[in-house]
Amino acid sequence: MNTKNTLTVLLSVIILLGVFGFVVSATGSSDSSGKTILTIRILDFESPAKLGDFLNFKYYLRDVSGINNNAAVNFNIEKDGKTISSGSDTVYLSDVQNKTLNTKVFLPSSIKSGIYNLNIEINYQGYAAKSYRTFEIVV
Repeated sequence: MNTKNTLTVLLSVIILLGVFGFVVSATGSSDSSGKTILTIRILDFESPAKLGDFLNFKYYLRDVSGINNNAAVNFNIEKDGKTISSGSDTVYLSDVQNKTLNTKVFLPSSIKSGIYNLNIEINYQGYAAKSYRTFEIVV
């Protein structure tokens, strides 16, 4: 593939991401040696979502430390630093394991058009990993 075609493909991907209105971010948590212990990532979410209904989404967890215990997974929808809706799950992490989970969070019918963040975080004994998606709601 020549340089012109590569740039065209890259520009097309950037435009598509802008059109669909989302940004992706994910982080992992590391121990004192730098080894990653927990990873969390939002894989998919329902778009467009209906107000007064639930926003369904799927997330991925990876425990590479063999925690063998429960960990808290917290998620919320926020706009301008203000929480619009939230939820929490307790997930059992065992050995070196990958999990894909489906859940949902309520979208109040009172919210207005705008750019919102879907945030998710897993916490275990001081270790935390986060992921978020930015999406647009048009009322």
